[in-house]
Amino acid sequence: MPGGTWSIANAINDTDHIVGQGQASQGGTHAMVYYDGTMCDLNSLISPSSGWVLTNAAAINAAGQIVGAMQDVLGTQHAFLLTPALTGDANLDGTVNGGDLNTVLAHYNQTGMTWAQGDFDDNGTVNGGDLNTVLANYNRHLDVGAAVPERVRPLC
Repeated sequence: MPGGTWSIANAINDTDHIVGQGQASQGGTHAMVYYDGTMCDLNSLISPSSGWVLTNAAAINAAGQIVGAMQDVLGTQHAFLLTPALTGDANLDGTVNGGDLNTVLAHYNQTGMTWAQGDFDDNGTVNGGDLNTVLANYNRHLDVGAAVPERVRPLC
């Protein structure tokens, strides 16, 4: 990865997306994905406010879902599942549409919100920026967007 000196591939899917781990520019090990000639630190695709560090991507399926290992702010190991999502797709159905617009409108000007409630810029409030995101992406279908953590559970 940029700034690192090594990386390891763990899995590849049928669309030639490769996942694994590599040395992060600030040290430590980060989960990565490689596609279309670009290696990407998966930590850059999740909300920085999560406090998570994705350390290893173990597998990727044809839908682009990635599973692997992560650490929380206390250093406890967990498993993660990331699902690709188009920014503005609150309900993760693969298309930014009326359902997503209704979600933003239902939570407009509310604080303490999440992606599923229409806070796409991760500032805790559903506002005009989030509404503009939905309108700018309206009727777009999933290609490559942010990664949305669906589920996290402790490793055994």
